[in-house]
Amino acid sequence: MISEDEDESLAQFDPQNIGALRGLQPGIKKKIGALQLEEVAEIKRTAKIGNEAATKILAKQLIRLRQHISNLQGSSSQMRAIATHTQAMHAQSSVVVGMKGASKAMATMNKVGLI
Repeated sequence: MISEDEDESLAQFDPQNIGALRGLQPGIKKKIGALQLEEVAEIKRTAKIGNEAATKILAKQLIRLRQHISNLQGSSSQMRAIATHTQAMHAQSSVVVGMKGASKAMATMNKVGLI
């Protein structure tokens, strides 16, 4: 059975909040693409100029950037997992509320002697 505290905490996981979590996904993907394009363009620019030291530094930054992108993608998948989990919790709490009402109705019918 769900206590009142749990019921209040589940109320915050309504479908609108889940939609907000999913709405973050495109923003992360855009940010990843923009960062990659910007960094590669900068490396090409410095290589054309002939500045070898700056090109090496930028190449190392690109490697770090790709590691950050990997972390962002991991965060993105975690947010999707959280959204799915909260949606399942919300559905489960709805079933529990329905079963609670059904058991009360059955108890009442039992007392009256209809069953």
